[in-house]
Amino acid sequence: MELPELKNPRDLKWEKTIPSAGKNSPEYAILHVNPKTNLTLLMFRTPMAVQIKPHTH
Repeated sequence: MELPELKNPRDLKWEKTIPSAGKNSPEYAILHVNPKTNLTLLMFRTPMAVQIKPHTH
């Protein structure tokens, strides 16, 4: 059984999703990649409140 991994958001490597937007760009950080399935768990943060329409990937 795997134990949960605790991470401090300020210690994550944040990447801008729209670099040309500068400080207004949303950012993401990779939390975990499953080595068997390549399933990736991401965290997003935005500089202002946004509403994202329901969608799938």
